[in-house]
Amino acid sequence: MTQTLAPRKELLHPPISAFAQNDIIPEERTRPRIEAGSTYPQKLLFEIRDKRFRITFSGDEPNWLYDSLGKLRNLALLPENWDSNNGLPTSTNAIYKALEFMSRHLPFNAVAPSIVPVSDGGLQLEWHPLSGDLEICFDREGKLSAAFGSSASGEEWEMDWPDYDTAKLKAAIEMTAATDLVQSARP
Repeated sequence: MTQTLAPRKELLHPPISAFAQNDIIPEERTRPRIEAGSTYPQKLLFEIRDKRFRITFSGDEPNWLYDSLGKLRNLALLPENWDSNNGLPTSTNAIYKALEFMSRHLPFNAVAPSIVPVSDGGLQLEWHPLSGDLEICFDREGKLSAAFGSSASGEEWEMDWPDYDTAKLKAAIEMTAATDLVQSARP
């Protein structure tokens, strides 16, 4: 089964080589490399366990793409009891939903999140710049929950699927994951 995801493009950045990672392969084997700035759709296949994900984008790759794919691949390799407390392996559903979420909601220039396993078989995307904290969790079935706290404004909230506010979540992503804000917040 192949799923197609299409990351949003907002800003350009320097290209990153896809072939440094073993888990990412070009779908069209006739091209020797991915060409930055290309106007035609570029396709990568990302394999986890028994599933293949097709990732399609035009132009440069999103800043967060390869780092996130590598982290998701590592989570897929976790065995049962990975945390010595009966932790379940990260589910393919959680991985797919996280990748789908990032492709739809992360700005093109976003900083890759920390991606950590959750003992119920889910995973969590995290950003912790000085401006605030954002944690987006996908449970074993891929259902989303999120928590945000801003050190600048004092705003705090939590939300769960299916009752999450897309606009509020997008604003939190822009505050915590945008490359220019994260870099300017670092000493």
